[in-house]
Amino acid sequence: MVRVVDAFGASTIRRALQWLVTVKIAGVILLFDPAALQSFELPKTVFSHALAWPLAALVLVSLWRYGSGIFPRSPINIAVGALAVVWVTSTAVAADRYLAFFGDPSRYEGLTYLADMLVLYAAVCIAFREPRDFALPAKGLAGATVIALAYAIVQRLGLDPVRWSADPVQRPFSVFGNPDIFGHFLSVTFGLAVGVAAFSAGIRARLARAAAVAFVLVIAVAGGVVAARGTLLGMAGAIAALPFMIVRVRGFTRSTILPLTLATVGVVAVTVVVLFASPLGGRFRATITEGFEVGVRVRIYEAALQATRDRPLFGWGPDSFAAAYPSYRAADPAGTSGNQPESSAHNWLLEAGATTGILGALALLAAVAITTERLYRIGLRQAPAIAGPLLLGLVAYWAHGLVSVGSVSVDWFGWAGLGAAAGVTTRLVPSGLQRRVDLAGSAVAVGASCLVALSGVSALDASHLAASAQSALTAQRSDAAVTSASAAVSRDSGRAAYWELVGLAYAAKQQWRDAGDAFAVAAQRAPYIATHYSNLARNRARQSLAGDQTSGGPDVAVNAARRAVAVDKNNWESESVLAEVQNAFGQPEQSLETIAIAVALNRNNPNNDTVAAEAAAKVTDVAKARVLVERIVAVKESAVLRLTLSRLALRLNDRQAALQNAQRALELDPTNVEAQSVVASLRG
Repeated sequence: MVRVVDAFGASTIRRALQWLVTVKIAGVILLFDPAALQSFELPKTVFSHALAWPLAALVLVSLWRYGSGIFPRSPINIAVGALAVVWVTSTAVAADRYLAFFGDPSRYEGLTYLADMLVLYAAVCIAFREPRDFALPAKGLAGATVIALAYAIVQRLGLDPVRWSADPVQRPFSVFGNPDIFGHFLSVTFGLAVGVAAFSAGIRARLARAAAVAFVLVIAVAGGVVAARGTLLGMAGAIAALPFMIVRVRGFTRSTILPLTLATVGVVAVTVVVLFASPLGGRFRATITEGFEVGVRVRIYEAALQATRDRPLFGWGPDSFAAAYPSYRAADPAGTSGNQPESSAHNWLLEAGATTGILGALALLAAVAITTERLYRIGLRQAPAIAGPLLLGLVAYWAHGLVSVGSVSVDWFGWAGLGAAAGVTTRLVPSGLQRRVDLAGSAVAVGASCLVALSGVSALDASHLAASAQSALTAQRSDAAVTSASAAVSRDSGRAAYWELVGLAYAAKQQWRDAGDAFAVAAQRAPYIATHYSNLARNRARQSLAGDQTSGGPDVAVNAARRAVAVDKNNWESESVLAEVQNAFGQPEQSLETIAIAVALNRNNPNNDTVAAEAAAKVTDVAKARVLVERIVAVKESAVLRLTLSRLALRLNDRQAALQNAQRALELDPTNVEAQSVVASLRG
């Protein structure tokens, strides 16, 4: 019998793949850039995409030299392949192909992200074949977790050297930029640590188990402070799955039941005490009693379901929830609706349905189900020290993801987990040397891939310039803002946010035509964001009022404002801007009707009161104006609106109503000089 030498298993290429994967994971977790407009997701994405090129080159060289036999024959490959096919098709029929290809700027999880993750999946599949192979990424992940926790402590103590727009003291966000995403990462590491503590075996594993127990305690404390409510789901999912997995590994025997019960009760007790005696407990109780954020989340879920209903097969495009959401966003019954767009369904299954359709959701569910089944049925029998932590980490990841947004800093784990599961649950076939390798050609291929990897630098540079433009606008240095914003769009012209900065910079210089031109491009790049059309309407109106009719005059301004309303019918800002433009161009009655809609969506915008007062003074049918303003006051009451009703009553010679409204205006604003004058004159 001839012994087959596992040439690939002992190769330098496989070791290089392991190191690159480990570095990629650590970088995606830890990297951020305070000088960039998108300080977290973009630097992580650029780094991840950069390493995808040499990883892909090494995978191809490995397949060329050692043959396709090094790739595990796993049913997980079928599910991943189905996902890839659906994503590509979804991109081809997406509502916004640019958005679907590159992803939303808050997430960057479009088709390019899928390509990156497929490379990661393939690299993990072929490079991590035995339990000892996982020691390197485990150490890298543990080190990255320690650094992330240390930075969170620095933020909690108020010692962060970086000044962020959000306060990191109350809810630290560490290297993730968002405390909820940090909480998602903590859920994953909690599951992994519990798995290491429960399934590591042998004398040498004592140190690993002790370290894992320490991690469990520290992560539970950190989860309580960060106060991401999804952490409760993630940790609870891992704890609930643990007994079933222990029974699977050790059998349902008397010697298993007692330690299993004690371990489970201990983990549950420690976790509950730490979490509920912390800010997370208070936030969770507030959610149950007040229910405000629950209502907001339910409306997002309803929008996701409606978006799936209207494009059921392939959805709106990968990472394109932002394109779908404005069409389905419901108004807040309390009349405090904001105009912030949503880029995520806050639930991985609903997100998949809305963005890649029912087919995408089914393919993703298949990947999750097949991976879970194989890790539980095969992995826990063959390699429990790896399959146990991996399965618990994935359970925590998917459970937390039911109420969380996606992020490149955490979502890599899902793809790496699929690849690791494919390798761990597939019988290893030793690979002999299949072809003589052309070392020069391989070196050229890997080197060229490294050069291509630098292509993402321009996107990061554009983000730096955009951040400079934003800072210049804040400091009222409009010339510097124009220069920086224009340079940003020259490096990355596809992003609407950069064109919006150009428009804001020109508007600060009162160059209305140039500002309008920039906002027109922003609206073209992201036609699903109503704010771009509102900004276009405002600046075309200012341009027209300044006597410059070269861009179409009042009609263009009004049409742009109406387009903003059509894009997002429950956006209060769109309605308010339409009312402004209508009032500016001789449509005061329509302006009052629009303001009635705007205040129903948001009662907290004082500009509506001012516009209503101006429009009411212009309406020739005073009785109708009075009815319209009374309709507004029925929803929102203010001194300005009451004084407006008083003026209208005087025009109708209704002195009693005029006095009553002026007195009410004084009750709302005792310092209102005009109301004081009206009351004094009517009483006299």
